[in-house]
Amino acid sequence: MVACFATYEYIDPVNDKVYVQNNYCQGTDGHGFAFPHIQCSELQTHTLGNNTAGSCDIGFIFTKVDGNCQAFSWISAYACQIGQISGAPNTIALQYSNFIMADNQRGATLKFGNGEGDGNHTAYLYNSYISAISRPNCVECYANSATYCSGNIGLRMLSASANG
Repeated sequence: MVACFATYEYIDPVNDKVYVQNNYCQGTDGHGFAFPHIQCSELQTHTLGNNTAGSCDIGFIFTKVDGNCQAFSWISAYACQIGQISGAPNTIALQYSNFIMADNQRGATLKFGNGEGDGNHTAYLYNSYISAISRPNCVECYANSATYCSGNIGLRMLSASANG
């Protein structure tokens, strides 16, 4: 995996003393940030927030942690092929908040999996701004590398499957 920052193991916000906050990743041919999801109960207290990815293939990718409820908050992605993506198999709930996704070909994905017929799958997206709109004629802003308006996806929602 090519990334500005990557970690795969769960980071306990109380005991691990790991802080990855207020960083910018610009222009990688791979991922901007690869983080583990956080526990839903840690949505307001985790130590991996306020990071921004720009001009990446994938701005943020999340891996599954233990539990049926996966979460993350406080990320921004712009001018990426995909702003945020994750696949969390055997998950019944996602909680995302404070996402800013603009000028990406695909902004964010609310995708998780659980065996078919295994009950409700619920996703929550709070306090976020997601836009698939670009201004390709604004030379000062975008020039020739703009993400065009047609064919873009602001939010890919609820693709529930057995494997996430």
